[in-house]
Amino acid sequence: MISATLRHALLAFVVIAIGGCGADLGGEAFPGGSGTVEETRAALVGKLGENISVRRWERISLDGPGKVHSYVHLGGKVGVLLGVRAGTDVAAKTELFGKFSDDTAMQVAAMSPLYLAASEVPEDAKKKQGAIFEAQLGEDPKAPPKDKWPRVIEGKLAKWLKEVCLLEQQSVLENDHSVEQVRQKLAKELGTDVVLARFVRYERAVLLRTAPDIGCAVSMHVPGVDPNISFAAEIAAAN
Repeated sequence: MISATLRHALLAFVVIAIGGCGADLGGEAFPGGSGTVEETRAALVGKLGENISVRRWERISLDGPGKVHSYVHLGGKVGVLLGVRAGTDVAAKTELFGKFSDDTAMQVAAMSPLYLAASEVPEDAKKKQGAIFEAQLGEDPKAPPKDKWPRVIEGKLAKWLKEVCLLEQQSVLENDHSVEQVRQKLAKELGTDVVLARFVRYERAVLLRTAPDIGCAVSMHVPGVDPNISFAAEIAAAN
């Protein structure tokens, strides 16, 4: 298991992600210290005796009022960033808005949505999933007659969309509402727009398949940087 000391050191590397994806992190100046990120990484490797690398990272920023909320789950196994827009600065600073952001980030961590909304699901993905359902029907001895399959597949796809789209998912905290219904209720209470803009979910075991017990997914807001900008990174460490 990755040590707390190493995890705290690795978190600092995320601060460098100010330039946006595609920037050369290694050549950036390391905040709060001297040298570049690469020089700091190399020194940390020598000090801790563990190889360290940033696997990938992403940046979320918002234009206008709102919040980019960070959430780390299961001791660093899952890291989530969630961008939520608000109609006004006042609404974005309310306790209700903050709770909704935290609850929804937890939803992303727990339920692993693939898309924000059904409208974002590519047609190719729907066709591929439909083909999977058709194959399953072909192997099911209790399947209905083949002329009924299109309707059955349509129903299965509708259920699948509710599972993989964040807004369509059943809320883990309000079981009688979808995430979209919770969003609508909050917007009504605040008297202004509340929009889920984007989310990023990193899970350690997904990229670190050969070494699932070392590494961490981190997400954070960087002090001194615009509160509407946060970063997520997957960091690997191995002996």
